[in-house]
Amino acid sequence: MISLVAVLGVLACGGDSTGREIPQPTLGNSAESERALRPLVRRWKLGTKEQRQALDGRFIDFAKRHEGDALVRLAQVLRAFNAVSRSDLEQAVQLVEGPGAGDPRSPLFGAAGTTRDLAMLAMGAVERRRGEYQGALLRLRPLLHKLLDGFATTMLNEELVHAAIGARQWLDAVTFMEVWQREAEPGSERDVSGRVKELLARVPRRQLLSSLDRRVSEGRIDDDRDMARLIAQQVAVMVVTTRDVNLARKLLDRYGPLLGGYGEAVARLAVDTARGGVLARTVGVLMGLRTTALRRRSADVVRGMSFGLGIPGSDARLVTRDADAEALDVRRALTELAGEGAAVIVAGIDPEHNAEVAAYARDESLPVLLLTPDGSGVGDMSPFVFTVGADPDDTVALLARQLEANGARSVATFGGPLQPGGQPDIGPNWSCSGLTTAPELRAAGVDAVVVHDGGYCSRQLVALASSVGARMAVGLGVTTLGDPPAGAPVLASGVFPIDLASPDARITAWLSRGRDVPNWWVALGHDAAVIGWSAVQDLKESSADRGEVKARRVEAASALSAARVTLWSSDAEGFGDQQQLAREIRVSR
Repeated sequence: MISLVAVLGVLACGGDSTGREIPQPTLGNSAESERALRPLVRRWKLGTKEQRQALDGRFIDFAKRHEGDALVRLAQVLRAFNAVSRSDLEQAVQLVEGPGAGDPRSPLFGAAGTTRDLAMLAMGAVERRRGEYQGALLRLRPLLHKLLDGFATTMLNEELVHAAIGARQWLDAVTFMEVWQREAEPGSERDVSGRVKELLARVPRRQLLSSLDRRVSEGRIDDDRDMARLIAQQVAVMVVTTRDVNLARKLLDRYGPLLGGYGEAVARLAVDTARGGVLARTVGVLMGLRTTALRRRSADVVRGMSFGLGIPGSDARLVTRDADAEALDVRRALTELAGEGAAVIVAGIDPEHNAEVAAYARDESLPVLLLTPDGSGVGDMSPFVFTVGADPDDTVALLARQLEANGARSVATFGGPLQPGGQPDIGPNWSCSGLTTAPELRAAGVDAVVVHDGGYCSRQLVALASSVGARMAVGLGVTTLGDPPAGAPVLASGVFPIDLASPDARITAWLSRGRDVPNWWVALGHDAAVIGWSAVQDLKESSADRGEVKARRVEAASALSAARVTLWSSDAEGFGDQQQLAREIRVSR
């Protein structure tokens, strides 16, 4: 007779002469039942969630053909895992409890061994999902380090973490995370570390510090450096977000080597340089480089800013930093720009930055010029948050409505990234990277396309739209299109659309130097630069004295409000009484 323990790989440890139950091997009553179930178990183990669900019927057929066989209990447990996966908790309970307590046919109450351990795991998962966290911990904790199979170990460790968090047993939760990470199956280590990192954010800071301190006192930092690093970095996120200078110093002194890329932000906070200083004639810009479209957008903004500041040839100073979408990285970049002496920072190239930028401006009294609006509302009431750009969502919607008024049924949009979660009511939004094909457009039923603010693939889109008979509309500053199709709606604002035969006088100096026609993001960079320059050109320098730095920044914010300059993206000359640059956007043909 062949044992399915070899197939499943899950062994129950234990069994001694102290009176405890001796685990029984998972054996079938016949070689036939072993041969029938073995391939199903293997396919279940190796399958995706969908493939496992598809095996339910096969397990039911097995149970009917081999009624009374001991392996039916194992088939029931695997079906119970499927039921948990699809949130059918009642069926999961019925499958693991079987006929009832004490009945040997019940996986949960049968003989000690592999099948009962797995049934305990399934039942603990049910209890955790029901919010019965203490009960789940009591049921699952005895299985820790007992299950040797990869799928069972992984599921057990994750369930223990969630149950401990739900029960607010924070130190246990961190311990279970450590076990989960250490026992991760080969090839899944990075995924598990990512999940642990997410869950550590739910643990209070005090308990995280206690866990780190305990590791130091027990000399376990070197033995478990990966977990210690994740804990230290999560504390760093909390410290920088709450601006706890004293804790930043402690973190840096005791755990500096564990902080990695987070160390610089903590160090700046620890030495109280986050407020930076103010250097004469210095403007900063926060770039976004995480996608190809954002890299092109950042380059265009910097080109426009350099021209607007008169670089080279002026005494203006432009400092740059980039950040990904994580809040801590955005704060790190802004802190560095402030440390470079920037009294005004241009941001919003990546809309994902905006909420954190607005919060930083509010917290540090540091004026920022956003090139895309902040949809979070964080900066709505702050006198230090100014919005230069139009909302791409609104301009795209304006064109889409125009196309729909002309009979379009399905509108697709193309261009750079919009606001986070933008365009829910318009239709599919494609980037210019890896441009879609005509068959894909037809399959989506698209009969009209919008190339929006600063889209770089407009020439290709003219041909693509023509090939499927789709109408076309053109957003702000789309300058690589050539002549738009006859009758195509085109947005107009400021110097756009640009007629090279008779260009607006505001851009003749740019064109006279042999440059390409400026697009929308070049124009926004130029406008942010000339507004920012009006605020910093006569600003006195300051030391890192808090009061003095804040005074200079308040002065810069006041100068931004009062600025009257010539702009490219708008016919307005400044903010006036608002903190949103006035701009009349209209549809022309």
